[in-house]
Amino acid sequence: MNRQQQDFQERLARLGHASQTPEPQVIPPEHEPLPDKYTPRNVAPLDGWRQNARYPLKLAGAFLFGMLAVFAARYVRFHMNGGALTGEDADLMMVLDAGMAAAVGFAMTQAFRLDGKEFQAAQTFGVAAMVATMHNAVHWAPKPFEAIFSPQWVSDVREFTEPNSILFRGVSFMLTPDTDARSGAPKINRPGF
Repeated sequence: MNRQQQDFQERLARLGHASQTPEPQVIPPEHEPLPDKYTPRNVAPLDGWRQNARYPLKLAGAFLFGMLAVFAARYVRFHMNGGALTGEDADLMMVLDAGMAAAVGFAMTQAFRLDGKEFQAAQTFGVAAMVATMHNAVHWAPKPFEAIFSPQWVSDVREFTEPNSILFRGVSFMLTPDTDARSGAPKINRPGF
């Protein structure tokens, strides 16, 4: 036999011998012996609960960031040029509010590390909800809005929008029965409804 064949046979013998040696037994983690002294720091029963609660709270936070972004956008727009919610430029103002809110919301989600499509969707829904319903908050609590914006702005919002409605392109779509919430009288439908 030549030297190469002999080396090959020796390697095969070593491999065969290695496969015959027993594998070391691994004890599963649940069968490990308990520590001698029990300390509360070794057990954290709420860690899983906290992790599970964090995800829906982050989704709700992204939704609220979207709503706050619209509020901030309208505040800035009001101080720049008055910022009416209705009128001839209602479509343009709605798009401007949504665009500014998207930019502010993007900055907020980056600051709080809310990356992911589900968080972006929640923020988008928050922006859309606030763009369409912020006037309701003005109807429900006019005094804080008078302090933040102005009494004239609040008066205009209350005069040209309906409470308990969705405002889209300058038209209010009622969420309550067909009565005027301010007087209790039946609501008169506007043309185009």
